Amino acid sequence: NMEDYDAALESVDIWVTQKQDVLKQFAEVPMDREKLDRMLGDHEMTIRDIEDRKPNIEAILQKGGLIVEAIKHPATKKAASAKLQDLEKNYRDLEINCSEITRKLKDALGDMSDLDDRIKEVVRWGDESKDYIP
Repeated sequence: NMEDYDAALESVDIWVTQKQDVLKQFAEVPMDREKLDRMLGDHEMTIRDIEDRKPNIEAILQKGGLIVEAIKHPATKKAASAKLQDLEKNYRDLEINCSEITRKLKDALGDMSDLDDRIKEVVRWGDESKDYIP
C-alpha cells in the first residue's frame, strides 16, 4: 500500500539524514594518535551500520521504482519519481562521504605513522652521532 511505502521512504530519508549528521563529526582530523584511533573505530561502526542497512534501502528503492512505474496520474508520478530520486541520490552521497572520510582518516593515520618513524630515525641518528661530536 502506498501509505506504508511513503512511511518507509520517510523513515529511510530520516535515517540517511541522521547518518550524514554523524559523518560531520569526522570533519576535523585530530592530530593526536589516540583520538584518531578512537575516531577510526567510531567511523568503522558507522560504516557497518550503513552496510547493514544497504540491502533494505536498495529493496525499498527497487520497490519504489516499480510503484512509480505503476502510477497513472502524471503529476503524482512525477512527484513520486522525484522523491525516489532524491532519496537514492542522498543515499549514494552518504556512501561517497563515508568512503572519503575513511580515506582521509587512514591517510592521517599513515602520515602519523610516517612521522613517528622519522622522529625515531632522527633520535637514533642523534644517539649514534653523539659519539662523533666533541
